[in-house]
Amino acid sequence: MQKKGLAPAAAAILGLIGGFLRARELHFGFDASLELAVAHSSSVLIMRIFAVGAIIAMILIARVSAPSKKEEPAPYAPSGTGDILWTAGSFLLVIASVTDFMLTGTEALSRVVLMLLGAFAGLCMLFKVRTMERDTDNAFFSLVGIAWACYWLILTYRDRTVTPAAEAYAYEMLAVASSAMMFYYIAGFGFGSPRPRQTLFFSLTTVVLCLISGIGVIVGWNAYRVRIVDIGYMGYFISCAIIGLGNAFAVTSSGGRRAKGGLLDRQVNLPLVGKEAVNSAASGRAAEPEKAAVPEPAPKPDPAEKPEPAEKPETSQLPEIATEN
Repeated sequence: MQKKGLAPAAAAILGLIGGFLRARELHFGFDASLELAVAHSSSVLIMRIFAVGAIIAMILIARVSAPSKKEEPAPYAPSGTGDILWTAGSFLLVIASVTDFMLTGTEALSRVVLMLLGAFAGLCMLFKVRTMERDTDNAFFSLVGIAWACYWLILTYRDRTVTPAAEAYAYEMLAVASSAMMFYYIAGFGFGSPRPRQTLFFSLTTVVLCLISGIGVIVGWNAYRVRIVDIGYMGYFISCAIIGLGNAFAVTSSGGRRAKGGLLDRQVNLPLVGKEAVNSAASGRAAEPEKAAVPEPAPKPDPAEKPEPAEKPETSQLPEIATEN
């Protein structure tokens, strides 16, 4: 595996492991009838330690793998693995919205708005928004994903706060919040304000938390018959995890390289003005200042040659003045 894929692969592995730990926590850590946490449950403690360790690992990976703000990444090649995952996640978001509509129907207007926003966000990412590209004409469409994730966070909080045990829904809340932050930093590239490290951190964190929330509930239902509170959200979690993987591949594959004439190649070594600055920005490199012309030294005289005598200056002829005797 290439080095650029290590960070997304690590996030996916941690997310899958966390999903199985979450399934055990939902079964052994909470009372099924009362929805209360079981006192001194080892599964709850293990899940806490794993979640904190995973977040710390994502911070370190993002700091090491992503270029800094001063070393901005080159535009991502749209034919790579990241673009494939980005497209698959966006398409799955549309499918998840349609599936959510088929499962829940039109009983609540707020849920219908969530489905419409989710489908619109998926379509915008499929046709208008590309990861790590600056497109001021279509930058507005990148805000749809932020609006959808924020609205999803509001509905999740409204529906789950009736649960007595906060940890029963804490990871789902964190997953939705991380998804909103991921879409926020994705939009930053479209508006010309990229933050590579923050984008990579929230992309990797979204992968881990969404897999914990989605895989954990699915595995818990199949293995332990854990009750699924809202099956319509499972598709949203999986689609956000795939989008996060694609975006993480995009950021890490740039590696801090600066492509000639690229989108983010804006830094110059010397202050330039006028037409020279425009040409330098278009060519992707700072124009080199012209060197000042150095005067050539005068030839040394040959000592063998005798110097010619200098010509005497001609005296000016004065007009004769006639004198009277």
